[in-house]
Amino acid sequence: MRKIALVSGILILFTVTAMAQGPGMGMLAEELSLTDQQKGQMESMAFQHQKQMIPLRADLKLAKLELREIMATARVDEKAAISKNEKISSIKAEISKMKLLHKLEMRKILTEEQQAKLKDLKREHRRHNRAGGRGPRAGNFDGPGPMPGMGPMGPGKGPAREIER
Repeated sequence: MRKIALVSGILILFTVTAMAQGPGMGMLAEELSLTDQQKGQMESMAFQHQKQMIPLRADLKLAKLELREIMATARVDEKAAISKNEKISSIKAEISKMKLLHKLEMRKILTEEQQAKLKDLKREHRRHNRAGGRGPRAGNFDGPGPMPGMGPMGPGKGPAREIER
């Protein structure tokens, strides 16, 4: 989930959150004409959100590890596996809810004009990605990359996805 937040680029308010946390805030703050008060509020909210997410992500990681442990036994306890899976789903739902609440709170800090500008930036970011941005989602499949049948450990080893032609 952290990867999504880091990779998302300019996404509505997700980016505002990310930029409020680090050195890249200047560019977005400038684009949106954020006041010093808005920057301070966003930074404070971002830190608070991070503090709330750390134990949730740790709980999720632990629950996933425990499920793997249950599944690794010779005779899998189905009740325990199902119960652990439900716990994982519950934690994921809580994380999703916390992210949504955080986005909604961040939105309240922006003026209507800033929200409209952020929406335009998001739209422009999407257009850029579709028109030749980096990665396979941008439609560039001609470059170097894993070949069919090549897993992370070499030919025929590890999980490899077959490419249909």
